[in-house]
Formats: sequence, C-alpha cells, structure tokens
Amino acid sequence: MTEYRKSPERKKELLQIIGNHITELRRLSSMTQEKLADELDVSVQYISKLERGMIGLSIFTLLDLCRILHVSPDYILLEKETNDSLKALQNRIQSLKPSQMEILNRALQVFFDAVDRRE
Repeated sequence: MTEYRKSPERKKELLQIIGNHITELRRLSSMTQEKLADELDVSVQYISKLERGMIGLSIFTLLDLCRILHVSPDYILLEKETNDSLKALQNRIQSLKPSQMEILNRALQVFFDAVDRRE
C-alpha cells in the first residue's frame, strides 16, 4: 500500500495540491468555474470542491480536464512537465478571442521583424 493511502493527512495534502494545480490552470486559461463545469459536464459545486481539495476526481474526469486545459495528467497530479512557462503561455493564447489573436499576431510580427533586423 502506498504511503499517501496510509495517512489521511497526506491524502488531504495531495488533494489540496491537485486542487491548487487545477485552479491555477483554470485561471491561466481565463476560465470561470462555471465554464469549466459546463465543459466537464459537472456542477459548479463539484469544481469548487475539487479546487479546494475536498474531493478527488476519477481517471475519466482527469483525462477530460487535461484535454480542456491542454496539459498532461502529470502536470495536474504532480505539477511536473517540461517547459511549464511555455505551457502556461500556450493556455493563455488558446483562450484568446479572434480579435485578441489578431492583435497578438501583429505584435509578434513586429517583434520578429525587429529580431530579424538585429541578426
């Protein structure tokens, strides 16, 4: 039996860590609890309890959550993934509206033009 299963305190700590990861990722994706609940087809109360570490989640909910938030299960469970800041940036970009994406594209074009001129 694994260590966290033996200790209720450790289990509670892990649920809170996972909940914090979900909260952080949801916010980085500019999502409300309501929107995430709608996409997962669960209640807002479920998301609230999940983010506060009061309940765990099924493997199916975990996989759906990973798809919606564009991260691997490792990141939600362990917060381990390469290029964490790049992944956070990717989440923010994917949540942009088309008009915001157009502004970002123009800004990036100006940036890359300036970089090319310096090389």
